[in-house]
Amino acid sequence: EKQAVDKAEAVVMRKVRGLINRMTESNLEGIVEELAVMYRNEGRSYVSTSLSSEMITSSTEGPRASERFAITAAAAIASLAALTESSEVIATFLSMLGRQLEASLAAKDTLACSNLVRVLGCLYLSKAIKPDLVFDVLHAWTDAAGAFTDEHVVSIAGLLTVAGLALRKADPARMKDFVVDIHDKASRMTGEQLTARARVMLDLVVDVKNNRMKDRKGMLAI
Repeated sequence: EKQAVDKAEAVVMRKVRGLINRMTESNLEGIVEELAVMYRNEGRSYVSTSLSSEMITSSTEGPRASERFAITAAAAIASLAALTESSEVIATFLSMLGRQLEASLAAKDTLACSNLVRVLGCLYLSKAIKPDLVFDVLHAWTDAAGAFTDEHVVSIAGLLTVAGLALRKADPARMKDFVVDIHDKASRMTGEQLTARARVMLDLVVDVKNNRMKDRKGMLAI
């Protein structure tokens, strides 16, 4: 029986991988519809797990680990959850995303961190997750022992670049609290402990609070 289950799961994994390898912005709608059919007919858990694993791997490493793919991946996850009316899709993906982000932070992999937080930010913009969750993530990073290491700085800056203004609009009070909190922690550090990246990130945080992101060059536009 276990062999039959493993075989069925492997078949789903191959099908999902094939769809993700073909997925682009132009065929996203058709790919999501195929995934929805699989989700209904071939095992919800298999499809959720396989899709989450493939999306996170592609976002973390390889030629597709890019800003463009992060947007597409988030759109696919959010669309599938809406089309199937299932919270399991989002829950499974967020669980895997969280574990991979922790691993990437521990491995000091700034590229992986940057790509993964783009996916998280785009998921929020797609209304797949609530602002409370994103604020909780930001506060967890500022409370961490390595809050001002390059990996945490890149992650905080990346998330705010993608979703900062939307978060500010959704909950100005919590955004203000976050700004006060992170600058309070920064004020307790010596100049040598704050890297150039950390100083840029602190400026970015203030610009988000003051709604000045439109003045910044090269920010992600969605």
